[in-house]
Amino acid sequence: MVQPAEIDLRGLPVWERPELVRKALDRLPLGASLTLIPENEPRALSSRVTQDRPDRFVVETRRVASRVWQLRLT
Repeated sequence: MVQPAEIDLRGLPVWERPELVRKALDRLPLGASLTLIPENEPRALSSRVTQDRPDRFVVETRRVASRVWQLRLT
């Protein structure tokens, strides 16, 4: 069984995030999940992922708390 990965993007410089996410997605085994935790609603982030990798991931977004979101890519 593959354990889900998680990256907390809050507090990371904005210019470092795309490369960090791209590398994590490239290392993600087939059938595994990656959860990203941004401080704002991740519409742009989910759009970028689905544009860069069409039909590769199921994207789930949910609000956990005030200014805390989760974007799960499976």
